[in-house]
Amino acid sequence: MRWHLVSPSAVAQTARKTPPPIRVVMDNAYAPFAFQSDEGKSQGILIDQWQAWEDKTEIKVEIHAMDWVQEEQLASDSHQQIEASHE
Repeated sequence: MRWHLVSPSAVAQTARKTPPPIRVVMDNAYAPFAFQSDEGKSQGILIDQWQAWEDKTEIKVEIHAMDWVQEEQLASDSHQQIEASHE
C-alpha cells in the first residue's frame, strides 16, 4: 500500500487558484438587455445576469458593451470569448 502525503497548505493553494476572467462582448444599444445609462454605465438584463453568474461562480467577467459594428469586428477577429448576440 502506498501513501501520498500532501500538506494542507498545498491543497489550500490549489483550491484558491483563480481562473482567468471571461471576456463578454455585447451590443450597448439593445434595451432592455444591454444599454448605457446617461452616465455611460452599462446596464440591463444581460449585465445583471452576467454579474449574478460572476457572484455565483466567483469567476471574474469582463463585460465590454459597445457599438454593434465594433462588436462584429471583434467577433470576426476572435478577440473575445463570448459574444452576446441578439440575432
